[in-house]
Amino acid sequence: MLQSAYDQVAVNKTTVAGLDGLGFKLQKGMRLGSSKAYEWLHKSEPQINVVVSGAKEYAEAQKRIADEKAGLEAYVFIYKNVFSTASRVYVSEKKTTAKGWDCQYLFIVKNGVVVHKEYDKKCVNEAKSNSAFFQGLIGPIMGIARLGMGFI
Repeated sequence: MLQSAYDQVAVNKTTVAGLDGLGFKLQKGMRLGSSKAYEWLHKSEPQINVVVSGAKEYAEAQKRIADEKAGLEAYVFIYKNVFSTASRVYVSEKKTTAKGWDCQYLFIVKNGVVVHKEYDKKCVNEAKSNSAFFQGLIGPIMGIARLGMGFI
């Protein structure tokens, strides 16, 4: 469902209200500042080192960057759908498994219109085990003892 909503977001066409209508509520997303949005937007571009010969060129470069940052915001939405199961009663080894997916959606908005989007989806399939001799039986035995004797 989220992937189909993400696919409906059109770069340079979808507005902030359109994101809200698709289920990406901006108040629930993590908002990044304009500097982070600018860095993220330009991370895939090749870095060009320009030698600034004077204060005038430096001021012009800073003004251009400030103009690009104006009205720029980034929103990150994190959705997790991971289920964990664990052994209830065990003698010496407790097994825990986690399965599902973890998805992150990024939208960069300038003046109310989406100018960049991307997502990262990770499949979660983890298995852990903790070993300790009789660790799994001590808890239930102590619970029964507390109920039966009333003083432990």
